[in-house]
Amino acid sequence: MDTLEILIIHSIFRFIVTMICIKKARELNRSTLNWGLLGFIFPLIAIIAIYVVKYKVSWPESENRVN
Repeated sequence: MDTLEILIIHSIFRFIVTMICIKKARELNRSTLNWGLLGFIFPLIAIIAIYVVKYKVSWPESENRVN
């Protein structure tokens, strides 16, 4: 294999992992930008981590809160 072919395959792999991390982060209510960057920089670590984290619940702020 030529160096250019390896570079192309590596870039495609990073792109696919980034898209998977972004899609899964959106499903889990997580930051898509952060997970996309993590997936691009550290693809294997990110793909393992995104499937381990749990769904993030965000409660809306209410003006009629009972103390």
